[in-house]
Amino acid sequence: MESFTRLEQHLTKDGADSVTQVGIGNAHSVVLSETGKLYTWGWGDRGQLGLSDWENQNRPKLLKTVNHAPRHAPKVGSGSFLLGGHGGGELGGRGGAAVLRPVDATVYVKFASISCGQDHCVAVTSEGQVFTWGSNSRGQLGLGDSKSRHRPTLIRSLRRQVRDAQCGAMHTICLMTGGSVYGWGAGVSSSSGSSSVDDTRRALALLPDLGRMSLNELKKHLRGLDPRRAKIIE
Repeated sequence: MESFTRLEQHLTKDGADSVTQVGIGNAHSVVLSETGKLYTWGWGDRGQLGLSDWENQNRPKLLKTVNHAPRHAPKVGSGSFLLGGHGGGELGGRGGAAVLRPVDATVYVKFASISCGQDHCVAVTSEGQVFTWGSNSRGQLGLGDSKSRHRPTLIRSLRRQVRDAQCGAMHTICLMTGGSVYGWGAGVSSSSGSSSVDDTRRALALLPDLGRMSLNELKKHLRGLDPRRAKIIE
């Protein structure tokens, strides 16, 4: 065991408790602490560390900032809510929608779960909100475009209704509190056959209820995802 390093010795410096969950990507890692904080390390060239830069990290580093919408933010903690204004063209609003701004994640956000894809991440908060960051080449962040993000960004369309979220290599799936399932990214929205839930979040698509499909409908759906899977039921 002498060749192994206990992660906790890097986390306790920031007042974190024990680790409750670990996420592993292609070349990056994320851990969730008992206090709801995230620590990331590894390659950061695609923003997958969520540390507001594109740098690599060889030790766990506390994720301190997220892009949040003030009107949807939990009113907890104290101090100034906003850390800054617009930056890098990634915080724009549309119509009357609240503008996303950088806020202190260690004060205003408590993460409850984490999942990593190849080069992106999704995290659900204790309030049922979803944040994504990292590579977005296939729309896997669910933000309505293909621009990568180096800071966790709120998916406003889902509001506070998410129970769980998981990443594939280049897609993401969310389970809602009402039992519905939404997905976005490679092989999801293009093959679901349903319209998007919000024209400003065109990557989000309601997945079909596979249990209610006829055999022919299921074959058609599976062929849209991967033709090889359809052969299993033929």
